[in-house]
Amino acid sequence: MMCNSILPVDGNVDVEIRKLNAKSVLELSHILDVEESWKLVMANIEDVETGASKYKVEHMTLIETASENQKRSSTAILLEEWGTSGRKRPHISDLLNILVKTELYRAADYVSVHLLNQAPPSRPINGPAAPVAIPEEILEPSAPPLSFCSSECQDETAPLPEANKEVMKPGEIIQQVSYQTLMYGTDDFSDDKKIGTGGFGTVYLCNLHFGKVAVKRLHDSEAAIQELTCDQFSTEINLLSGVIHQNILPVIGYSNDGPYKCLIYSFMPNGSLQDALEAKNNRDVLSWQERFHIMHGTAKGLEYLHSMEKPLIHRDLKSANVLLDENLTPKVGDFGLVKAGKPFGKLTMFTSTVVGTSAYMAPEAFKGEISPKGDVFSFGVVVLEIITGLPPYDEEREIVDLLTYVNEVDDISVLVDKRLEPANKTFIHGLYELSQICCQNKKKLRPTMSAVLELISELEKI
Repeated sequence: MMCNSILPVDGNVDVEIRKLNAKSVLELSHILDVEESWKLVMANIEDVETGASKYKVEHMTLIETASENQKRSSTAILLEEWGTSGRKRPHISDLLNILVKTELYRAADYVSVHLLNQAPPSRPINGPAAPVAIPEEILEPSAPPLSFCSSECQDETAPLPEANKEVMKPGEIIQQVSYQTLMYGTDDFSDDKKIGTGGFGTVYLCNLHFGKVAVKRLHDSEAAIQELTCDQFSTEINLLSGVIHQNILPVIGYSNDGPYKCLIYSFMPNGSLQDALEAKNNRDVLSWQERFHIMHGTAKGLEYLHSMEKPLIHRDLKSANVLLDENLTPKVGDFGLVKAGKPFGKLTMFTSTVVGTSAYMAPEAFKGEISPKGDVFSFGVVVLEIITGLPPYDEEREIVDLLTYVNEVDDISVLVDKRLEPANKTFIHGLYELSQICCQNKKKLRPTMSAVLELISELEKI
């Protein structure tokens, strides 16, 4: 059944969600679209009859697709769908209860004060959601030690921390490059130079004096989204400046003196694993040997991140974020959502915002839980792509997300990529078993990436 009421509500103002006016929906959209917080709301909506989760991963993906196609807010689409479904229509109080439960207090305050005409909901005394008392002495304006995003920063071109020389190309530190230089190298960021687009930026091919590089120009839209893209900028530089591994895509430079923040990476001539599996631009279909090599390298990159003194959790592993160099060596990239764990401590964390790509996300990730086991789940979905050659999400399929689609089939052999010569059945079965172990619903049953590497080593002997 719907989650029990947390707060008393005046029935005169507690209208059905479907009766919210456009202004209220717009305000909620501005709040919940940030970091895709609407996903956390959606994951906590219960079926009135059974008490089970009303929506599944594929429903979130449908909303994402509709939002992109219709140029509408995902939050607005969710409120419209939820507000008109079921025999017992949800009320504003139901939304408020979920917002409080998930600690989305900015939205909860708006609903409580402006829509229900009552006091803001009380917050926990302790924990991340607790109110913070700020001493007056620290309210004086002061520049942070490292800021890439504030327009008020006094030194926008401050040098970045020194990193290992092996990462650099050609210098000894992550280099600051002027925005004007990047404009010149990308023909003013022309569409002809565009090689990819993501949630936080667009990637361009750029010619610099020492060769080709890939430049991710971060989006710069409304203030809330700008703050997020700035977070991606700082995250990738601060956390990855010292990460050295053959299967991790390094940041080799940055630009923060122009209208857009930019990150600079080594150029990967073979594009992404997703592109390679789709055999785009008349390229040859990846062989089984090449697929295994890419899978093995990707696992090594993830295991390296997870085994650092302060473990790094990628949170958005997918075939589109596995880049391939001239030798098809995989490089795990796009670390804008990466999260650092505590040194040798508890590796599970929680966030009030849900981010990532729905088709790859572990069940607990939809409730804001972050751990290395979430990356393991995503890796399992990538393995399924490698086996089948099928996209992770396809509206033309009866079951749109790949994991659910595969789980409905009794024999994996019917879904093995038909573009290739038949492979050793034991090998294919081993790959499939690996994916299933990684994609178990219960986090504690999934292996670590170190254990995954051991399983892959056994497969290599077949």
